Amino acid sequence: MSLFLVRHAEAAEDSEGAILSGNDGPPLTIEGLSQAHRLGKLLVAHPTLRPLRLYCSPAERSRKTAIILAHYLQVPAKEKEALAEMNFGKFIGLTPAQARESYPKEFPLWWDQPSLHPPPEGESLGEVWDRVNPLLREDDGLMLVTHLYVIRAILCRLLSLPLTMARIFSVPVASCTVVTDLRLAGFVDGRFGD
Repeated sequence: MSLFLVRHAEAAEDSEGAILSGNDGPPLTIEGLSQAHRLGKLLVAHPTLRPLRLYCSPAERSRKTAIILAHYLQVPAKEKEALAEMNFGKFIGLTPAQARESYPKEFPLWWDQPSLHPPPEGESLGEVWDRVNPLLREDDGLMLVTHLYVIRAILCRLLSLPLTMARIFSVPVASCTVVTDLRLAGFVDGRFGD
């Protein structure tokens, strides 16, 4: 099994401070477009990093990253609703500091254990996993261009870790985490030079 987990390139919220956004979040920044192109070039330079299928979140930042990667990898990009950003509910549009201030009881619970405590009117990390899991049953060579919490949920489950450990995974924007034979096999970061 080879699975390629790509976090979308930099969007405005990433450069301006961590804003919890939904699928209507901001587009890629100019730097984000450059990152996606660098990541595409890096992936092409490694012949073993060739997906057979490329699926992406419907969010514009993921779609645009996927379209750029698809150009380099010569594989079509297809949107999958299951790869959508985690539903942050009432936290959407807020920075973590704003969410903590506005929701002093709920935010710390979610921040510490997103698998057990969903945001108000949002979804838990377990619910994210439940909607993504069916995609992973497809054949080998799947590239998923998606979001931080989606990737964290996938990594936890594939590595047999509890979802409560999701925050141990640092997943930078414009990065590709490669999982083969149910173990981490590599990491490619498109944020830095060619």
